[in-house]
Parts: sequence; structure tokens; C-alpha cells
Amino acid sequence: MELAWGDGTRMSGEGGRPRGRDDHAVVIGAGFAGLLTARVLADHYRAVTVVEKDVVRDGTVRRPGLPQAHHVHILLDRGVRALEALFPGMTAELSRQGAVPFDVCEMSAMLPRGWAPARPLDLPLTSPDRGVLDRLLRRRVLALPGVSLRDGFRVDALCLTPGPRGALCHGVSGRNAAGRNERLEADLVMDASGRHSRLPGWLAASGMATPTERALPLRASYTSRLYEEPAEGRWKPAAEITQAPAVARGAAAVPLAPGRWLVSLTGMGQRPPADESGFLDYARSLRNPHFSRFVIDGRPLSDVHTYSVNPNRWRLYHRIRSTPSGLLVVGDALCCFNPVYGQGMTIIALQALLLRRLLARRQAPSAFTASVPRVLIAPWLMAMAADIRWCPQQGNLSAMVTAHALGRLLDQAPADPDLYGRLFSVIHLARSPASLLHPSVLARLAHPRPAR
Repeated sequence: MELAWGDGTRMSGEGGRPRGRDDHAVVIGAGFAGLLTARVLADHYRAVTVVEKDVVRDGTVRRPGLPQAHHVHILLDRGVRALEALFPGMTAELSRQGAVPFDVCEMSAMLPRGWAPARPLDLPLTSPDRGVLDRLLRRRVLALPGVSLRDGFRVDALCLTPGPRGALCHGVSGRNAAGRNERLEADLVMDASGRHSRLPGWLAASGMATPTERALPLRASYTSRLYEEPAEGRWKPAAEITQAPAVARGAAAVPLAPGRWLVSLTGMGQRPPADESGFLDYARSLRNPHFSRFVIDGRPLSDVHTYSVNPNRWRLYHRIRSTPSGLLVVGDALCCFNPVYGQGMTIIALQALLLRRLLARRQAPSAFTASVPRVLIAPWLMAMAADIRWCPQQGNLSAMVTAHALGRLLDQAPADPDLYGRLFSVIHLARSPASLLHPSVLARLAHPRPAR
């Protein structure tokens, strides 16, 4: 089924654009990465078709292909500003849906060695309902001229043609909503199908080289429930941070709308229980007492939902010499991160801005593959440093030394507000990791103060 919702009204900054040099782009996946990518491509292609295996309607909020929508999602300040650049007015729309920003210092945050300092960091977070966010983005994207959605379409293969300089990808084939085989021709195919992307298998089936991967054999699990805040309650956002290898349990609680709070319990290498008593017992096992109060005092508004994922995987497409031209990979299909650090959506938004800059300079789309590692490398190294000690057999000496240093920083953060500010500014992608190499930081690590 082909859909083009919306009244066609052009939002400020989204219309009046010159059409580019190509006719048709196909985007695989109608999730966050796919919608942001389609928004960028709409400025440069006469037609953009987003294909999605799920059946999606205008009001769809929950769908089978987005099980993580039931759990806490965070947009960092850089992610919100990127969304606003792509979709002017989106910040106000999110606010009307109840996703009001709050500073990190407003959270009751338990670090591995004590409470986070109550120091304003000017690092606002926004906690949208993931399904609602996708619906807002979908409506905006499908209101753009030339953009359409083919829902219920399952891509099964790439359309490839050999050439003197390597293969050319000129479309996709699969089964449409009526169950019939169909082929979609395209000048560009973008794989935005998420962490379960089947692109390596499609390349292998066509006799093409497949990317090597950097990954950790780590399982992160989430169990979440939506609660109504009691009338007399004064809840505030809360977090408990995991740390390898000793602190495997964590949690986050954020407001989705006035009076509606989402509580996600997390486990590294373990799954928080999904039954009533087990959920409460797990919350009570945390050092941050706010989580048991959420569960005890709040009125449940949803079932308990669970989700497990293998985080931290980077498929190195930029190192394949024979990647078909006309094919790009974006979002979690390219590189995915441990959701516990709340960086994923922001990093995807930064990839969309990169693609936008490259196309605005009239560079070939293939420049994205060579350039995107610059967006990924810093958060990837931080994620690896944070998680490698869950899987020490996977780390080399350099990785373990970096992990030890990061652990020391996190240990000292409760007793050192300046260090805490530097560290979390890096985690929030607001400062370069190089800021942690400042002589004052290294001196404090050499002579650490006892954590509170």
C-alpha cells in the first residue's frame, strides 16, 4: 500500500528547495534513522520511497518492528538541536506531547560510587515517547513533496548490475503488502533498517564482499513499565548507572507527559524480571531508593515489557573496496551502541546532518561512507571503554588501559563536581574526549580523592 499522508503544507525550512540531479531514492526502514534520512534526501531527489516491513497507519505508535519503543529513550541536547535543524518547530511539538527538557543535574542519579553532584551542567535531556516521536517525524516526512511510504513491504534482495568499476545497486526487490514479488528501481538505496539489518546477507548472496565487524558478545536487557504519578507525588527523573565489571544493575525513570512516567530497569548479562513481585524486588535491589518508590506509589498504566539486545557493533562498510555504488548504510544498521548511555538517537541525528552537508556541497552520496566514521569514532571509543570490562577476553592492552582510566573517572565523579562535569559533557557528546586529558584531570586521577 502506498501512503502519502499530510496536507502537503510546507513547513518553514522544509520547502522551496531546488531539486537535485537524481530521480528516485529508496530508504529501507521507517524508523528514526529512515525518517531522518528521507527528510535529507527529499531535498535532492524528485521521489523518495520509504519501505517498511510493518503495516503502518497515520496514528501508529507501537509496531512489531520497534519493540524498544516501550523503553526509556533519551535525546541529548545535540540530538534535539539536530532535529530542530531538520524539522523546524519539532522542539515545540515534542514539548506539546509532554517531552519537556530537564538538566542532568535535576536527576537523582546514583553513580557506581555515590550520588552525582547536584551541579548544573547545562546538558538538557529530552525523554520522548519513542513511538510518538516516530509518528511526529513520519507525518512531517510524508508531508514533503515527492516522499511516500510503502508499508508492508519486505525487502529480500538488492538489485545489482556488474560494471567495469564494480557493481551498481539500482534498487531493491521483495514482497509487497499483497504478497506479490515486486522490484523498486532507484538511483540510491539507503539501508536504515536498524540493528537487525540483513544487508551483509544480501551482499554475500550476490557474491559481494561483506563488512568486518567490531562487536562485544554482551547482552543488555531492559524491563519497563509506564506509571501514573500520584496526585501528591513530586517525582523527579532518576537514574542508576551500571559499571563493568561489578555493577550490573541499573535503571532510568523519565517523564513522558504530565503525570506519566516510564521506568526502565536494566541488566548487563542478566534480565530484570517481568512479573509484578520480581519487578519490585529488582527495583528494591538498586541503591537509588527512588525506583522502589516509583513502583510502590505509582499506578501501573501498561503491561511490563522486556527487550534484550547485543549492543556495540560497528560494521565497517568504509573498509570494503567493492561496496556497490548507489548503496549507503545509516543508523543502527551501520553502528549501534549500548542503549544504556542514551547516545543512539543523537548519533543517528548527527549522521543525518552529515549527509545533509555533503549533499548540499554537491558531493556524491558515496562520500557519506568515507566521512561517517568521523561521527562515530569518539562515541564508539567511549562505549568500548565503558563496556570492554564486561568481556575482558575481547580487549587488547590499549582498550583495557582506557577502560581502567574511564572507571577511575567514574569512581571519582561523586566527590569531584568539575570532573563529573567534564566526564558527562563527553558522554553527552558536548565535548571532545580529549578534554579528559587535561593536566588537571590527569593529576586528580594520579592522586584521587575518596569518593563520597
